[in-house]
Amino acid sequence: LSYLAAHWQEKHPIIAAYYHILLTLLQHEEEEHFKQLKILLETHQHYFWKPELKEMYTYVRNYFIRRINTGDNQYLEELLDVYQLQIESGSLLLDGFFPTADYKNVVSLGIRLAKYEWIEKFMLAYKDKLPNVTKNSIFRYNLARLRFAQQEYDDIIALLFEVETNELFLTLD
Repeated sequence: LSYLAAHWQEKHPIIAAYYHILLTLLQHEEEEHFKQLKILLETHQHYFWKPELKEMYTYVRNYFIRRINTGDNQYLEELLDVYQLQIESGSLLLDGFFPTADYKNVVSLGIRLAKYEWIEKFMLAYKDKLPNVTKNSIFRYNLARLRFAQQEYDDIIALLFEVETNELFLTLD
């Protein structure tokens, strides 16, 4: 590891990214490894295949989620930043579709951070990228959650009435 740190990181961003992933696994309490990995992925994402980039961002997201789950809410904004980077790069899509769990997580983060306008634009922009079978239910459910957070209660019942609850992920909220 010391050889990699001394000789390969600056010249080879791909090796540097895997080096920092390894360090995040070995020294998971060291925040600097996650920050370096996030910076590397952000600045050199064009070197990676989208599935590879998605997997690498997962390490960063999981770190932030662990920190948030321990009550460290300063990482909410960082986590949303990572999702935004993945949205912009297209690395969050799976076979051209936006995974339901990730869509819901982005909406939840936006609501917690009171970024209502951005969330609504995001939801509308990616509605058609949701899986066709659940597209309308996922969209309406999350729109109802947004309207509730905005204290715009008039449309919520109508939105929820059109949600099919056979989507397991929706019932876990």
